[in-house]
Amino acid sequence: MTEIICNQEPVITVEGLSKTFHTGFWMRPKKILSDVSFAVRTGECVGFLGPNGAGKTTTLKCILGLLAYEHGEIRIFGQDARKASARSRIGYMPDNPYFYDHLKGDEFLDLAGRLHSIPGTDRKRRISELMELVGLPHARRLELRKYSKGMLQRIGIAQALINDPDIAIFDEPMEGLDPIGRKEVRDLLRNLNRERGKTIFFSTHILPDIEVICDRVIVIAGGALQGSGSLAELLPPGIRSWEVVFRSTEEAAGKLSVGAQPDLSRPGLWISHSRSEEDLNRLLSSLQSSSEAQIISVTPVRAHIEDIFYERFGNRPQGAAS
Repeated sequence: MTEIICNQEPVITVEGLSKTFHTGFWMRPKKILSDVSFAVRTGECVGFLGPNGAGKTTTLKCILGLLAYEHGEIRIFGQDARKASARSRIGYMPDNPYFYDHLKGDEFLDLAGRLHSIPGTDRKRRISELMELVGLPHARRLELRKYSKGMLQRIGIAQALINDPDIAIFDEPMEGLDPIGRKEVRDLLRNLNRERGKTIFFSTHILPDIEVICDRVIVIAGGALQGSGSLAELLPPGIRSWEVVFRSTEEAAGKLSVGAQPDLSRPGLWISHSRSEEDLNRLLSSLQSSSEAQIISVTPVRAHIEDIFYERFGNRPQGAAS
């Protein structure tokens, strides 16, 4: 499935990417990616969405030159992605990054800066800026072994930004975090994109995070591209059903609405769902004409990306790599 690319030059272009691993004693080939094509454009925050084993990490490693691939073409700012000069404008944090836990926070960022050949004065300035940006100025002299999971994710993001990249790529940045940690990382990515103008491309299978921060979503499952677009394009328009809450006795509720369920948090109230306007009108008419019922609320139920994702891709076979 090929995405239509607009006239604006994308910062990342992937065309016809295929990757095969050879596994097992007999080294049998297993295709992990099959003809994957998409683009990421300047200033976007793009979520690379798919279940575990869909091929997300494999795709990112191909883009970054960490894996060779058999077929396809990858370009970064119009250059062949295999050239180091093209990748120099990218910052990257892998899934489950390894940290030298004996290093302090600023020592770890200093090491990352040295690997990018950043001069000493510039390194010190960048370290101070980044520790503030990721909310860790108080922990710059704290050993990484004493960091929480959320703090490690944030220092990992900081090292990905040490070279002030134009594109920041993160592999599952919210993985393993508690709700507070996820919000902190989410807010950080949103700030990088909207306030600092960084192009953000990150993989995830945590669907609510996509809804909060992404301009566009690219969906992959079973090693093949399944779709892409804005959330408005991916979410079907209109209302899926109506939730009707009414007050009634148990005996009357069963007669008025087949399938009505008691509202366990509010005794005496019942909940019924109507899939069509015709069913809704019939139910409301029945409730209004009954002396044993009182309508409390009628609420439209709209689709969320989580619903769409699991309906379309939840049962697809998955590849052997993520």
